[in-house]
Amino acid sequence: MITPLFDRVLIEKVNEQNKSQLLITSNQPDNIGIVVAVGDVEKVNVGDKVMFNKYATTSIHADDKEYLLIKEIDILAIIQGENHE
Repeated sequence: MITPLFDRVLIEKVNEQNKSQLLITSNQPDNIGIVVAVGDVEKVNVGDKVMFNKYATTSIHADDKEYLLIKEIDILAIIQGENHE
């Protein structure tokens, strides 16, 4: 497994098309993922679903999956729950 150092977070990208009621201006958001590992961070935890600045990531391929390494400050939001009625 990959262990982020310092204030970095490892994110596994997820396909959000037609899965969320969150209003996003793009038809296919590619800046949402699940936190799978964290370094020395304060605001996010493993398992959090997050929206991040897609231009501030480093792409990593391991175990036939795509992961992104990003600084905590480039995480824009934590997405709470799936049912926002």
